[in-house]
Amino acid sequence: MLNPEKVVEKVPIFAQSLAERHGEHEWKSVMSKTGLLMRDLAHTYLTDQDFIKIQHQVLLGHGSKDNMVSFEETDYAHRLLKNSTLKTFNEVPHVIEQVPVGLLAREIEAFFK
Repeated sequence: MLNPEKVVEKVPIFAQSLAERHGEHEWKSVMSKTGLLMRDLAHTYLTDQDFIKIQHQVLLGHGSKDNMVSFEETDYAHRLLKNSTLKTFNEVPHVIEQVPVGLLAREIEAFFK
């Protein structure tokens, strides 16, 4: 999913949207570096003990159509974080740009009240 050549070949409309968002000559670099980040997470990540130590209030959001992070993974982090709130956004994929801005703003505002 993070191979620019495959994206151009298999989902050209998505490739075009990335080019518009990040620049025609930059989006492939952004995607490649994101892929490196994702692979690096396998070696450098927060442990359960790290999550347990976090005392701050945390708002976790999960889109019901997220195909990158499962609800179970998000819920697992939620249970480790002592002061967390988990909010599921119906019909929302992983890409934050596709979350309705008004909905996201209301949830963040409500979290801080």
